[in-house]
Amino acid sequence: MIKNDWQYEITKAQVVRCSKALLQLAAETAQAAETAQVDGETHRTLLKAEEDSLRSQLEDLQSQIAQYEARWPLRVSSLLCY
Repeated sequence: MIKNDWQYEITKAQVVRCSKALLQLAAETAQAAETAQVDGETHRTLLKAEEDSLRSQLEDLQSQIAQYEARWPLRVSSLLCY
C-alpha cells in the first residue's frame, strides 16, 4: 500500500522497470525460439513462469497506484510559489 508521494514515485518507477523487463523477456524468448535455443519443456515452463511473475508484479503495482490516486484525486504534483 502506497502511503505517501515518495512511495508513489518509487512505485511508478517500478512499473516502468517491470514493463521494460517484460518487453526484454519477450524479445529474448522470441530470439531464443528463432535460434532454436529453447530446448525442452522445462526451459519453456521457466520462461512462462518468469513472464507470469512479472505480469503479476506489474498488475499489483498498477493496482496500488490506482488506489493511491483514488484517495488523492486532487493531488498537487508540485508546489507553486508566487
